[in-house]
Amino acid sequence: MWAELFNHLMNLDNMLHAADRQFTTLQNQHETLTKSHVELQQLHDELVVSCEEWKTKATSSPASEPKIPDPPMYSGDRKELIPFLAKCRMKFEGQPSHFPSICAQILYVSTHLEGPAFNWFQPLLVS
Repeated sequence: MWAELFNHLMNLDNMLHAADRQFTTLQNQHETLTKSHVELQQLHDELVVSCEEWKTKATSSPASEPKIPDPPMYSGDRKELIPFLAKCRMKFEGQPSHFPSICAQILYVSTHLEGPAFNWFQPLLVS
């Protein structure tokens, strides 16, 4: 009977130590996620400021900028991502007056998303 009670107490002690290790792991993960959240919040705030600045600026299209075709719609096909992004970058760099901020670039790219890619992006429009 004492041996059984001793074994039961040892099992409980082992379970307590395992739970303590899991708790420590969760605390570390929580700290990491909190730091990431703070960094993302700061980036978000910077983007909001950038977008507000962009909205207040008047944009003009100088005649010296070349006409660059719009990239095709992007639906989420992994094989098409790099070409899509390259064509977007060419558009941004070739017509900088149309895209004075990162916000303008994001809005432009979002208008060229469809299907699964747009479904992924759409919840970001709410925030």
